[in-house]
Amino acid sequence: MEESPFLYLTCDLPQPPLFKDEKKENIIPQVSLYVLLSKFDGKTGKEYQTYKENILKKFQLTGLPPYLILYNKRFTKNTFYIEKNPTIVNFPVKNIDLTEYLTEEVKQKHPEPIYDLVAILCMMVSQRQEPTDVTYSTRAPENGMNCKIFTLKKLSLRC
Repeated sequence: MEESPFLYLTCDLPQPPLFKDEKKENIIPQVSLYVLLSKFDGKTGKEYQTYKENILKKFQLTGLPPYLILYNKRFTKNTFYIEKNPTIVNFPVKNIDLTEYLTEEVKQKHPEPIYDLVAILCMMVSQRQEPTDVTYSTRAPENGMNCKIFTLKKLSLRC
């Protein structure tokens, strides 16, 4: 077992469907945040391939930061271009419970490992944009469900 500190947790989105549905429309898949977090339950394994071998890794949280940053791995690079995964992630705004992803020692230190949503950062890029011409949009909940939206493009910030 190897322990390594983290700044953020990378959540791997499932692959989008290759084919259209019976109405000839694209299906935009949806997944729960808890399905993505099951990677960190200590039981579910993820296979990594190197040029020599396949390695099965299992992850479990051995510590909790004051703020938890989750990164949904949405972009993959193939031979020709960068592909965006359109999967919608459904998540609660309040009371994200991480109890089942913790080791026993951490469960004793943090009896209620519950987080609330503070902000969402979205990277918006079209197929024609260069990687340097990307717009970031942040939504920060204020009171209740009202959100204040900030947009960052190059070095200008708009509210």
